[in-house]
Amino acid sequence: MKLHKVFFLLLLPLIIHSCARYVNTTTNTFADRAVIPQGFARGSSFAIIGAPQENVMFSKEVSHKIAKILQEGGYHVTDAEHANYCLKFDYKMTGDTRTIQVPTYIPGPSETTKGNVCSSEGELRYQEEKQSSGTVIYTPQDITLFTRELSINVYDRNNQEQVWQGFASSTGNGDDLRDVMDYLLVSAFNYFGQNTKKNLDARVSCKNPVVKWLKT
Repeated sequence: MKLHKVFFLLLLPLIIHSCARYVNTTTNTFADRAVIPQGFARGSSFAIIGAPQENVMFSKEVSHKIAKILQEGGYHVTDAEHANYCLKFDYKMTGDTRTIQVPTYIPGPSETTKGNVCSSEGELRYQEEKQSSGTVIYTPQDITLFTRELSINVYDRNNQEQVWQGFASSTGNGDDLRDVMDYLLVSAFNYFGQNTKKNLDARVSCKNPVVKWLKT
């Protein structure tokens, strides 16, 4: 995939309504405008460092995907000794069990009405059945929601000053962080080098071109 195509895709709207599956994400980024007033210059080099994780292979996979995104965006990936910036990433998932009230509709009893009507053919009998109004009852149910988080911090290699920070998170009933990671990466790197100045919510479709690209 060409460089200009990937970053064009990163700037596409994150919502594609035709997809049956999507992930809601929240993104917040900070940038030191004194150091990177226009974001990271094209051609800048980065060293990628992941926080220690129990699943080493998953950490390597995330590192590889970050490298692909940077390279396709016109940046270089190299070792810490030669890089302009050091990019450190971390991720985690936490679960929270809560009780919700689930509504259930109970139909009302049927009411049957009988009677006679007159017509040109004489008196006719009729029977009409109606459904009376039902009621809604609420039943407590325990559910577990998982918060999946990705954090990215970029430091200037020369003086170790932090110049950019990005967060992406998503909460849902899925406990597969590996599956959701691509959506978090898309959300975070959609604002790479930028300052969002607030939380930005997005609904990332499974048909988002960059999500599909990362999964392949």
